[in-house]
Amino acid sequence: MRDVRACALFLPLMAAVAACAPTAPVPEATLPPDAFVGAGDDARSAIFSTATAFATPGVLANRPDAAAQAIAQLEFLAVEIPTGPGTA
Repeated sequence: MRDVRACALFLPLMAAVAACAPTAPVPEATLPPDAFVGAGDDARSAIFSTATAFATPGVLANRPDAAAQAIAQLEFLAVEIPTGPGTA
């Protein structure tokens, strides 16, 4: 009987302590201003640019700057799509 009372007091205390535990920060990503020229927003531009770059790899051949920008936009999308302002 004593063990049951101890558990009855201990479990709510542990739940309260667990509720106060710090949460992980939300990941954040931004692109440089020139990465989304002419598009409505940066996510839309990154989607179109990344799709074009990786659908036609010849565009990236011998252009490390374009390849780096495509990879940066892909990484931006990996963070922005799950945690962006349009997600609930």
